[in-house]
Amino acid sequence: YLPGNGNSGSLFVDDAYNMFYNPSYAYDHKDMAIIEKSNSNGNTAQGGFVTSIAGFAIGAFFNRVDGVAQSMTNRANMKPMEFFIAGDHTAKWGVSVIYAAYTDEITNYTYGLNEPVKTETDRDITARFGAQYMGFDPYLSIRFKNDDRVDYNKANSFHNHWGAGTKYTFGEWVFNTGYRLDNSSQ
Repeated sequence: YLPGNGNSGSLFVDDAYNMFYNPSYAYDHKDMAIIEKSNSNGNTAQGGFVTSIAGFAIGAFFNRVDGVAQSMTNRANMKPMEFFIAGDHTAKWGVSVIYAAYTDEITNYTYGLNEPVKTETDRDITARFGAQYMGFDPYLSIRFKNDDRVDYNKANSFHNHWGAGTKYTFGEWVFNTGYRLDNSSQ
């Protein structure tokens, strides 16, 4: 399970972005910061940090829209926040939680008619779990809440998601498997 366009980690390269599919990697990349600026239309800066406190790695990452639902209407406007905690106690482990929200009031002008104001709301809450033990790196991602709501026509859409997999490193060989399930309902 690797969503996004390359900024959600790699199963083959040791990269700080691996903490976005398996939060236990936050422990491997503690005491660092990432700041990025995009020149693409609709994309803005993103960044965060991981630091070590009392034997744990804790961190936060802001505005990484690849962490929220791919099918959401206002994904680029949601300004997500992702928080990490990771440790190394016999096995490395990590947990992250993503929260993102967006609300906008829209007046719809269609064919010269001024229709009532509608409120559009998007919410996303996702949790990720991961570990590293004896070459095995299992990970799990569950979206607990994700909905688009338009009050004007009372339409709701829910984008369910869960993903799981593992990576196994044996010498220079890397084996991986994963499964991702996404569905939407209205």
